[in-house]
Amino acid sequence: MRYGKYIGVLIFIVVLIGCVKDGPLVGPLREELQLEVPEHFERPRIPESNPLTEAKVQLGRQLFYDPILSMDNTVSCASCHPQEHAFSDPRRISIGVGGKTGILPEQRRNAPALFNLMYHDFLFWDGRIEDPFGTLEHMETQIRLPIEDPNEMGSSFKLVMERLNDHPEYPKLFLQAFDDTITELRIMQAIASFERVLLSYSSKYDRFVEAGFDSTVLTSSEYRGFKLFFDEVPGRKHPECFHCHGGFNFDDPAGTFRNNGLDRDGGILDVGRFQVTVNLIDFGKFKVPSLRNVSFTAPYMHDGRFETLDEVLDFYQTGGNTSSGRDPLMTTMGFTDEEKTDLKAFLLTLNDTSFVTNPDFASPF
Repeated sequence: MRYGKYIGVLIFIVVLIGCVKDGPLVGPLREELQLEVPEHFERPRIPESNPLTEAKVQLGRQLFYDPILSMDNTVSCASCHPQEHAFSDPRRISIGVGGKTGILPEQRRNAPALFNLMYHDFLFWDGRIEDPFGTLEHMETQIRLPIEDPNEMGSSFKLVMERLNDHPEYPKLFLQAFDDTITELRIMQAIASFERVLLSYSSKYDRFVEAGFDSTVLTSSEYRGFKLFFDEVPGRKHPECFHCHGGFNFDDPAGTFRNNGLDRDGGILDVGRFQVTVNLIDFGKFKVPSLRNVSFTAPYMHDGRFETLDEVLDFYQTGGNTSSGRDPLMTTMGFTDEEKTDLKAFLLTLNDTSFVTNPDFASPF
C-alpha cells in the first residue's frame, strides 16, 4: 500500500498503544511496511539492518519534530526542514542553537530538501556521507552529524539518551519499536525510518508520465517547456536541462557533483566536494539537487543566493561565471523570453502539493 492510506486505522492503533503499559509491541505496527511508488520510480531502497515498520516511523516522526535532541531544547530537525517547504529551509542560511550559523563557508549553507532521500547515494551538499558498499545505512549515519554539530543542534548522544530515558513516553515508544532500550543506533534508525517514507511522486508531471506522456495532460506552455527541458537540438544553444537534472527524481542520475559556475576563480569561498575528497578536480563542485517541489524549496543553490526561480533561470541563461572547474555543460543558453516562460511553466508541474500538506508527515505535537 502507499504510505498514508488507512490513516483512520493507524490512529486507532496508536490510541490503543497508548494504553499499553509494559512489554514489547505486537500487531500491525510491527509488521514490515511495503512502500508503493509509481512504475516510473525505482523500487524503494530499505536496508536489511533496519526494516521499515509503522512503529519506527511514528517514533522517528516524533523525534524529528522534538527539540529534545538539541542542546538547549530549542532546535528540532524540523526547524531547518519544515514540511511546507518540502522539508527544506526557507532561510538563506540555516540557523542552529543560540542563533549560530557557523563561521566557515561550508558551515553557512542552505539546508537541502528531504524527500525521496532513500534514492540518494550521497548526502549533504558536499556528499560527505555516502553509501559506497550499497548497505543503504548512510541515512542512519547522517543523523549523527546535525545532532552533534555545534552550529546545528550542538548536543551529544549521551545527553540525548539521558533526556529520552527520563522522558515519560520515550522509553515505552522505543520498547514498542525495537523490543529494547534507547541506544544511539536506535535513535538514528527511527529518524531514518521516518525520512524514508517522505516520498514525493504526486505532481502534475507524474500524472503526465502515468498517462503515457499524453500532451493533453499539460497546458501548451507546460508541454513546450517539457520539450525544452528534455530535447537535444544539434546546432543550436538549447537548455537540455535533463543532462544534470534527469531521471525520475530530476537530480543527477549519475550521482556526480558539478560546478555550475556560481563564482569565478578566486571568488570560490565554499570549496564544496573538494573539502571531502581533497582532489582539485572537485573544487567548487556540489551535489545536484532535485527539481521536484521547486516552488516550495526556495531559496536556491547551496548558499541560498537566489530567492526566485526567475533569478535561477536568468543565471543559467548566461551560462554562469567562467572558472577553470566550471562544468562543460554550462554554456550561454540563449533561450527567448517565451521559452523562459514555458520552461518555468514546466518546472512548476514538478510541485507536489499533497506532499507538503500530507498530515502523516506533519508534527505529531
